[in-house]
Amino acid sequence: MREKIILVIDDDEMNLQIAKMILEKKLPCKVLVADNGVEGLEILKNHHVNLVLLDIMMPDFDGIEMLQEIRGDAQIKEVPVMMLTASGDIDDIQKVGTLGVKDCIKKPFMPADLVLRVEKKLAETHLEKELNLKV
Repeated sequence: MREKIILVIDDDEMNLQIAKMILEKKLPCKVLVADNGVEGLEILKNHHVNLVLLDIMMPDFDGIEMLQEIRGDAQIKEVPVMMLTASGDIDDIQKVGTLGVKDCIKKPFMPADLVLRVEKKLAETHLEKELNLKV
């Protein structure tokens, strides 16, 4: 399996570094990081990203606004996204659900849970692509 590229977007530098360290140590992947939505969109448009981990609550350009941008851009709208959130806000969860995101990882996350959920999402996405190619 080719090395996967995961983009983590979070305004908390510590969360970025912890997620990068955990994922690169446990999975065959390269982790790119962005501390804001604008930088995240730039990376998404210039790299082949297999999965985005996106913080919901960020200043200026929050995760929901960024998700709307991703879904509205033909070039990147199919990229799988998982939300990272410290909030249990039902409205936020419902909003991201309407934009096609079913996976929310609560912060602070447990390393084993993060790895397991990311691994599962990458496997699901790989399977979906293979099925679509065969159809």
